[in-house]
Amino acid sequence: MAKEDNQVTHYFDAPKDLRIQKNSFGAKIWLKEGRLHDDARREIEIRFADKDFEKMESLLISLGYPVKVKWHRHRLQYDWFGVKACLDQTRGYGRVLELEMLTDEAGRVATLLELKNRLAELDIPETPKEVFENRYRDYMARWQELTAPVATAEPIQNRRK
Repeated sequence: MAKEDNQVTHYFDAPKDLRIQKNSFGAKIWLKEGRLHDDARREIEIRFADKDFEKMESLLISLGYPVKVKWHRHRLQYDWFGVKACLDQTRGYGRVLELEMLTDEAGRVATLLELKNRLAELDIPETPKEVFENRYRDYMARWQELTAPVATAEPIQNRRK
């Protein structure tokens, strides 16, 4: 059975990849080391109450880290024989399949090989990094437009004459 989640993630303009997220289960702040779209990255994560999400955002902005981009994602997460498989639908960005296994630095190469083999089992080719980079650049240039709330029509009975 899938674990279903709705996520709002804010990336900050900071020296390292600093993010906060509010989701269906709470909130967290985390730092990812390395470069965006690297095959593997070390993460440091701290959970906090979702009611404090806006305060955490204000704190980071006050420290000089403005919001760089926001993501709105619907995620289905599966445990696939020890691999965390996430199917994401991100507003304005599209669909992404992410496979994740926890490992230490010594096991990194073997873990990456295992994940690539799992993709091959599904007959899914790995997306070239250039594709992710191009999509990310496009999203970064247009994220405010792509994530704007969709206007809905007012019900007829509530319209003034």
